[in-house]
Amino acid sequence: MRQMDRCIVVWPSSPHLLNNGDAAMLQVTVRRLRRLFPQHRICAFVHDAALLARYCPDTEPLDPTVVCFRRCRSLTPDTILRSVPESARRWVYANQRQLLARWPTGYTALTKAKARVTRAPSGGLEDTIAQLARTDAVVATGGGFINDSFPSVAERVMDDLLTCVRLSIPAAMFGQGLGPVSNPAVLRAAMELFPTLTLVGLREAPQGVALASAWMGAASSRIRITGDDVIEPCYRERSAELGDSIGMNIRVTDYSGVSAAQAAQIADALRAAAAAIPAPVVPIVISRHPNDSDAESLRPLLPNDPLLRSKNEYDSPAKVASAVGRCRLVITGSYHAGVFALAQGIPVIGISGSAYYDGKFLGLRDQFGGGVDIVRVDQPDAGRALLQYVRTRWDSAPAQREPLLAAATRQIALSERAYDDFATALRPTAPAVEAGGASPALTLQ
Repeated sequence: MRQMDRCIVVWPSSPHLLNNGDAAMLQVTVRRLRRLFPQHRICAFVHDAALLARYCPDTEPLDPTVVCFRRCRSLTPDTILRSVPESARRWVYANQRQLLARWPTGYTALTKAKARVTRAPSGGLEDTIAQLARTDAVVATGGGFINDSFPSVAERVMDDLLTCVRLSIPAAMFGQGLGPVSNPAVLRAAMELFPTLTLVGLREAPQGVALASAWMGAASSRIRITGDDVIEPCYRERSAELGDSIGMNIRVTDYSGVSAAQAAQIADALRAAAAAIPAPVVPIVISRHPNDSDAESLRPLLPNDPLLRSKNEYDSPAKVASAVGRCRLVITGSYHAGVFALAQGIPVIGISGSAYYDGKFLGLRDQFGGGVDIVRVDQPDAGRALLQYVRTRWDSAPAQREPLLAAATRQIALSERAYDDFATALRPTAPAVEAGGASPALTLQ
């Protein structure tokens, strides 16, 4: 029987569940935790309960807007907050969120006192703290947000996790991609949180280990290099043979450093290469979020593609993995399109316009021992370089498949072992199955 009053809380890297890579990581985390902690409820902070039920059945939704301080009632009187500039309000919110992270029970008592005096609602913080008091562990799913590209997200998530640790709840982060980071607020949050974590799983070694070790100090023995959690279900989705298509993804955003004009140049070169082979081009959509929608980036480049006209064609990780499986080569501006491909033994050409994406693709190359070329969109001969890489990778794809699949199986074992280590570290706090027990095959939904 499950301990229905006890739970394991999962912190997805994208609570909106509109990124297929992040949704796949959530699926893997939930299924592994359910194997390791069968007596516990699994809860997740998400914005869309219906999507959670579809991707992770029997997982309970929690409201992420409550635990994040910016949606909790401020200690500062509302009349004062309304009268100051937006920059000052952000400063107040950031500092009071840090106070919540360092002193959660005391902060909650203060908000209750203020609510009594002002006769205003307390914003739900008390209920959230009560929920967390019934929690035996908090787990953050994989993500690439602890860097200079997403400073507000990184600081908020790390402060929220620190709040849990201050409430004596063990916390772990799996599948993390770290850096580059020089933002003082992000560094402050990382140096406070990381030494308190029970375990840190990193998806790549070169940059991530250096940063995590510096932040954790003596606690660096808790670091594990695991590769991305999504590798396992994508590996299990692999086809018996390589496909005959070229997969295409492009990410046109500020943080990718790729402009619409540069994306068009890459698309022109890809179409020329595909026509010369010849091979069909298959769109690969990872992000469905309005702010960085891959479909919106691809539509001007593949205007006649019928798949991009359908909102349901790429609305789940399983559908994306199936589309990738039809490819012999994938050209991508998205990290997770690369993971979906490499885990199935398919080589990748990464399209980058920023140090952030350089690090992502270099990390994949390191973890898979090759199979990844990188084209910088700001290099003068970007189109010509892409043409050459496409010809080379297309011809060598069959020979690369087995080494890539072997690298995938190695990382799957490391990732599973990290979860087992976390479960072992929690005993006797949270009853779990024996670490290293048989794991059910993970499939995408």
